[in-house]
Amino acid sequence: MKRILFGALLVALVACTEPREPPADADGATRPNILLYLVDTLRADRVGAYGYPKPTSPTLDRLAAEGVVFEQAYAPGPWTLPSVVSIMLSQPSCRHGVEIDGVKISPESTPLAEILADAGYRTASLIANAYAGRPAGLERGFEVYAGPVDDPARHVASFLEKTDEAKPFFLYVHDVRPHDPFDAGDEAMALFGDVDHRALKRLRNRSLRYRRLTRVDHAAGDPPGTTDNTTEQRQALARLDEMAARYRQAYDARVREADGELAATLDVLHDRGVLDETVVVVLSDHGEEFGEHQGWLHDQSVYDEVVRAPLIVRLPGSEHAGARVDAPVSLLDVAPTLADLAGVPTPDGAFEGTSLVPRIEGRAVGGEPLVATIRLNRKKYFRPWKESRGDHNLVVRDGRWKAIWNVEPDTIELYDLAADPGESRDLHAAHPDVAGRLRARARDYLERCSARRSKTGPPEKISKEALERLRALGYVD
Repeated sequence: MKRILFGALLVALVACTEPREPPADADGATRPNILLYLVDTLRADRVGAYGYPKPTSPTLDRLAAEGVVFEQAYAPGPWTLPSVVSIMLSQPSCRHGVEIDGVKISPESTPLAEILADAGYRTASLIANAYAGRPAGLERGFEVYAGPVDDPARHVASFLEKTDEAKPFFLYVHDVRPHDPFDAGDEAMALFGDVDHRALKRLRNRSLRYRRLTRVDHAAGDPPGTTDNTTEQRQALARLDEMAARYRQAYDARVREADGELAATLDVLHDRGVLDETVVVVLSDHGEEFGEHQGWLHDQSVYDEVVRAPLIVRLPGSEHAGARVDAPVSLLDVAPTLADLAGVPTPDGAFEGTSLVPRIEGRAVGGEPLVATIRLNRKKYFRPWKESRGDHNLVVRDGRWKAIWNVEPDTIELYDLAADPGESRDLHAAHPDVAGRLRARARDYLERCSARRSKTGPPEKISKEALERLRALGYVD
């Protein structure tokens, strides 16, 4: 496991590092560097800054103390492809249309990287999940594009050494360590329990078998539901339930290793004297189910264990350090926030999210209930969930309330997250007025969004290397 130096660095920055002049644009205006660091499959509630008691995230916790923590940030989707495209375009999936493998963003779309590159930023994308790159069209705007990247700190150092220091940089790092299969090293595993390699092998095999069972029709080229393997899936879920404690241990160990790689990346920025003139944003694309609602892995539901994401923003000079924002926000807001902080204008209508700068500064923000997450399943099938949830679900947040509109059966679930953060008591019958209002909001949002749907770009053939990486992550058979 890598050394974690970052904790001492924040204390030492002012006293020991001679700050450089921030890069300036052609008009002389200074613009911050930007590091957008995404940790794939990271649940917010497994991070110390969000209340987790185990030592998964010392670096993230220190970063949170120097930055702003968004308590209730929501991923746009419950799996990587639609979620990351939504983050980079600041558009929901019902508009950008990238909802399944082989689909690329529209040529008319404007990713954040293109906007920043046009404003003079040096740009680099260093990714370990192909869905966050070329197959989806997300290489656009990056002068350096590398993947799969397992050691982003080394690549960040190389990029900074070879580029013009007079220009600000935008770095996108996408790490997959907390994504199953959980191949954690013994050192990290030992922090959370004993190391049993035979159990870890069983865990990996059970996880992969369950994934394959959910998409037997997709793999065969048949419509989902052609094969009803409910009995086999129930057995596979029960076998994962049997290993729940080991599953959580292995997950926590991989979160700790991801935290160490984040520390190494921040060390690179510190060593070059640029950390304190850099906006650092750490977030996730989705979480992971540990059986809380009878499911495992992700993309089969939109409960908070899957769609509530960490979002930590550290500003240059640690401005607003220690602030916490409790209002629900969407990760669609990240791109407009970064453009706002960079002082870079965005094309009219390109972004649907809104800048979080007013919330960071403690200003009151009004508005309609937040449509936070959209799930559209086209790959998996499990008859009990098809019948109860369907394949299309929208999450709406309004204060303490969370509603899930299940589009196909046209049902609504309603949870009071203040009293029931585990979403165990559906209150739609007890509060029909709230449920009806939030259902109407979801219905109207989907109708308006679908009317603006983009024409997606031509499919991109996935390289053999990227395909193998996706297979290792369990996404393809």
